[in-house]
Amino acid sequence: MDRQCLEKGYTAPVDMLLELGMLEIKDYQNWQRGEVDCLERVCHGNLHKLKDVLDEMRAYARTSGYEPSVFVYHQRGGHRRKGNRNLRFSISGNKTVEKLYSTGYVDSERKEELRKQKKQAEGQHDI
Repeated sequence: MDRQCLEKGYTAPVDMLLELGMLEIKDYQNWQRGEVDCLERVCHGNLHKLKDVLDEMRAYARTSGYEPSVFVYHQRGGHRRKGNRNLRFSISGNKTVEKLYSTGYVDSERKEELRKQKKQAEGQHDI
């Protein structure tokens, strides 16, 4: 989590699942395109292990001072089903579980620093 927050200013459960090898990039991309009904179906490990990752992220974020931030995941490309543009994470569809998967953590200080760096870089390209 620290490395991701240092690099991008935030981390998200899908990023951690990818990094931990519990989710393959091809499966993540299929989910993003709406070819898989929910993320849990393509994750490696049982639901208990997946929940442990989410719980550990939340606990670590709390002790590290990272702020929770809910991300919205929309279907990209592929065949969109009418009225179903938000992606689903859990097999159960339980709102509490969905919120756990969609809650990332932000390092406010690092995020602001990255924002300033981006503005400076953009300013240099405008010259």
